[in-house]
Amino acid sequence: MSMNIYNASPINIEIIEMNKLNENYNKMYDITEKTNEEIEKIQNDNKQEPKRFLKKLFSISFSKRALFFKPRMSEWGAVDLNIPLNDDELKDMLSFGDNFKNYLFNYNMHLTDKMPECVEMGINDTLMKHKLKFRESMPEYSYNEEDLSDERYHRYFNMITIKKTEKYGISSTITANIQQISLLKDIFNNEFPSYFEDKSQMKKLINENNKYLVSDFKFLTKDGGKDKSYDYKKFILIKKLYMDIEQDLESDIKESKIKELEKEISEFDANHYTYERFMTYMSKRKRNMILGIEISPCKLMLSYNKFEKLYKQNPLYPIEEYLDGNVYYNKIEEYIVSKKEIDREGKVSISKSKRSRYDFYMKLIVFDETNDEKKEVVTERPDYFSRSDDKTVSTVEVKEKVSDEVEEVDLEVPDSDED
Repeated sequence: MSMNIYNASPINIEIIEMNKLNENYNKMYDITEKTNEEIEKIQNDNKQEPKRFLKKLFSISFSKRALFFKPRMSEWGAVDLNIPLNDDELKDMLSFGDNFKNYLFNYNMHLTDKMPECVEMGINDTLMKHKLKFRESMPEYSYNEEDLSDERYHRYFNMITIKKTEKYGISSTITANIQQISLLKDIFNNEFPSYFEDKSQMKKLINENNKYLVSDFKFLTKDGGKDKSYDYKKFILIKKLYMDIEQDLESDIKESKIKELEKEISEFDANHYTYERFMTYMSKRKRNMILGIEISPCKLMLSYNKFEKLYKQNPLYPIEEYLDGNVYYNKIEEYIVSKKEIDREGKVSISKSKRSRYDFYMKLIVFDETNDEKKEVVTERPDYFSRSDDKTVSTVEVKEKVSDEVEEVDLEVPDSDED
């Protein structure tokens, strides 16, 4: 079995088809039709016995599709990629988003330490409660096809992007973030090591702007499959070498460790995508053919406390000992937070949740490169001269090689940037 990102953690991640998504979250019913007294009781009951919206760790799998979108980096450095959805997948994601919205409202007290606005303000009108539920869940308002007549993008419960234009119709995508790690931050604790000061190559690799994508990439070629998997074992090895060098070692041993660390970092860099490299790869083609995509609402994280504890027990532990010690874990990225503020009079107030969403992260993307090859065939032109009345003109047979590849029309394609 080849090494993949799921092997980093002993916890099994179930890989499910998109149409099985509804079996993996706790379905929540809409309580806005209840009285404020009933809603308040539900809030208090749910605070005593909190539930997670997702029942288990899983990755959602998507089958073959063509990607016109390219990876995108935000101004603060986050990387994501838009995945097109078909009609059935769109309905499944809308159901997922609607249940998530109910979850946020039903557990508002547990998640933000604050009662829903309808209770605080004494609003009994059901329609107004429903509107406030949307506002507290922080999505765009409900989907209405007539409202999507312009070029704007619309967000569904912070999970789906939908764009409708007269030219393209309805285009729905889900955004998959791509986790990144930085050697400077995640290995060297934001301090560039002095022993690499005269190493220009190390300065290129160990800096705040150089980040590597934490995802598995696979490619189907005419010669078979190849992969560019995230090497979580090498990451631990680099961290371990850094810890070794920080110890009180003899100069010759430390020098040897430094050379080994430089070698391992160079290999890590050669075998991993940065955003720039990934963008360059995908930009070689107007359309990227994808055989499969897996995304998950969790990041692959290294527990530095467990790592350091094991290192202190025995600095000579092999890498497998760290893996068996559960140094890697899956962190569900559930952004449901409240903000406490202190006014000028010193009073503490709790504002509404700033962000309420689940983020999905790329775990695997499989590219089909077999369509990249240009095949050539020999075609025969008609003998135009054979019908000529001028018998002195001999017939000519003309052959030439032409490509059977259909030239793609340069149509405008919706980009993945949101207005």
